[in-house]
Amino acid sequence: MSLLNTANEPTQAETCYSRLKTDLMIGALLPSLKLSIRSVADDIGTGAAPVREALKRLASERVLEGGAKRSYCVPDLDASRAVDLFNLRALLECEAAALALPRFGPTLLPALRDAAERMGTGLRSGQLDEYMLENRKFHFLIYNQCANNDMIAMIEQLWMQTGPCLRRGIGSAPYDVSWNQQHMDIIAALEARDATAVRRELLRDIGWGAEYYTC
Repeated sequence: MSLLNTANEPTQAETCYSRLKTDLMIGALLPSLKLSIRSVADDIGTGAAPVREALKRLASERVLEGGAKRSYCVPDLDASRAVDLFNLRALLECEAAALALPRFGPTLLPALRDAAERMGTGLRSGQLDEYMLENRKFHFLIYNQCANNDMIAMIEQLWMQTGPCLRRGIGSAPYDVSWNQQHMDIIAALEARDATAVRRELLRDIGWGAEYYTC
C-alpha cells in the first residue's frame, strides 16, 4: 500500500465520528441517551482512544453534552432551542437547494425518486428507521450539489442536533403515508427547475418536522 493511499484512508476516529454522525442525523440515538466511551467502543468494535476523540469532537460541536469524565449525553432539546435550530435549518437548506438547482442534472432525479419510494415503503410497513435513513439520503442528494462544503457541514451539524428529538416525535405519532407527499412535491419542483417552488416545498417539509419533534 502506498503512502498516498494510506493518507487518504479515514482514521479510526474519523470512522467513529462518521458512524455517530449518521446515527444522530437519523435519530438512531434518542434524546437523553447516555454514551460512555466503553459502550460506544463495544458497539462500533474499536478501541477507546478513537471513540474518545470522536465524542469530544461532537461535544465541541454542541451535538453532545457532558464528557467531563467518561459519559456523554444526547441533548433533549427544549422548545426554544428547537425553534432556533429548525429556523436555521430552513434558512440554510432552502439556500443550499436553490444553489444546487442549476447543477442538478436529470441523472439525480431517479435517485431521489428511489429514496422517496423507499420512504413510502418504510411508512407503509411501519419501518420508521428505514424512513429516517432514506430521508437523510434524499435531502443530501440535493444539498451536496450546492458546491459549498461549509454550508453542507453546517446543515449536517443541525441535523445531528435535531435528529434525535425528531425521531422520538414522529415515532410517538401515528404513521401517515401522507408524510411522504412533500418529498414528491420537492422532486416535482426540481424537475420543473422552479427555484421558488423548491424553496417553498422544502420549507413545508422542514416546518412539518418542527411540528412533530414535540410529540
